[in-house]
Amino acid sequence: MTLASKYSGVIDEQFKLGSLTQAAVSTDFEWIGVNTIAAYSIETSGMNDYSFGTTLWPMVQGRFGNVNELGQTVQYMTVMKDRSFTFTIDAKNDQDTQGAMKAKNALKQQMDVVVIPEVDKYRLSVMSASAIANGQSTTAAITTDNAYSSLLNGIKAQDENKVPIMDRIAYVTPDFYLKLKQDNMFVGASFVGKRQMINGQVGLLDFTRIVKVPTDYLPANHAFILCHPKATIAAEKLASYKIQESAPNISGSLVEGRIIYDCFVSDNKKQALYVHKIA
Repeated sequence: MTLASKYSGVIDEQFKLGSLTQAAVSTDFEWIGVNTIAAYSIETSGMNDYSFGTTLWPMVQGRFGNVNELGQTVQYMTVMKDRSFTFTIDAKNDQDTQGAMKAKNALKQQMDVVVIPEVDKYRLSVMSASAIANGQSTTAAITTDNAYSSLLNGIKAQDENKVPIMDRIAYVTPDFYLKLKQDNMFVGASFVGKRQMINGQVGLLDFTRIVKVPTDYLPANHAFILCHPKATIAAEKLASYKIQESAPNISGSLVEGRIIYDCFVSDNKKQALYVHKIA
């Protein structure tokens, strides 16, 4: 780092995007034990032909059919990601920059530029792996002539899998979005109102929110990922960030951070995920 003789008090921070995946995940789970979470799903009952025969309660068979206890399924998931960081800021550097390098500023930038993007990328990689393993993917080149239809085919797959229309999200690369905007069939199909916006959203297609992310946020050779927030479960066990001003053998500030997190795809809702890979 080169220190200037005079600082205005404004640090030249790196660009940051904030969390781009928070709207795409669910926190509907329960902690079971130390590192395990559980997500519950209620089973359903089949339909019967209503009978006008005599019903004597509490008989298990009557006009509405056989009475069976409604069960539930439980998916257990173990949180595995345990990540950390640390750095120091020498007291002289802090002084020479007139406070621009204060530890709290550096910690905030660490969160914005390193920690949050890592979590976003990991969540998207988990969604992609599940979609591909579940056969909910396609591989084909993307051009300005087929970008729109490719996205519609993904939306069609979600339709067939009975994914709720509202709150769907498409995470697209800048290259795919460029081709999508150049596709003549897409003209006029996108509209975003202020109240509809989530972080990163650049368009809306058939109630699917289009969120543009940097190419390296998605796994290699991906054009887009379609998802629904009910399909992916995000868990965070620990998020600890601290600044020590009197750490041993350090003249300045010691910054440390640790985050234990993970994300999982619901067994009962994995059909909500769809991936388009580039040939």
